[in-house]
Amino acid sequence: ALFVVAIASGGTHLDGLKGVPWWYFVGGFIGAVFVASSLVTVRTLGAGGVVAATIAGQLTGSVVIDQFGLLGLDKQPLTVAKVVGIVLLAAGVFLIVRD
Repeated sequence: ALFVVAIASGGTHLDGLKGVPWWYFVGGFIGAVFVASSLVTVRTLGAGGVVAATIAGQLTGSVVIDQFGLLGLDKQPLTVAKVVGIVLLAAGVFLIVRD
């Protein structure tokens, strides 16, 4: 609906999008993939497993983003404590989803 309104008014509402970095638009797609995959995997992993895996994945991803300074963030070094934390997250997910 916003796109149709923008076209009808000469496109002025979308002119500000030209300077926006491309990765700002990836969030909507990732959100849709996350919701779809959660709906599919909740039958196999259970609600607790999906939540545990999501949190572990997000925290692990954030460590990677910090390590390389992606998305314009300052680089944060990978420490032994962070690696231990990731291993413990993986162990926690395993303990929650195992039968």
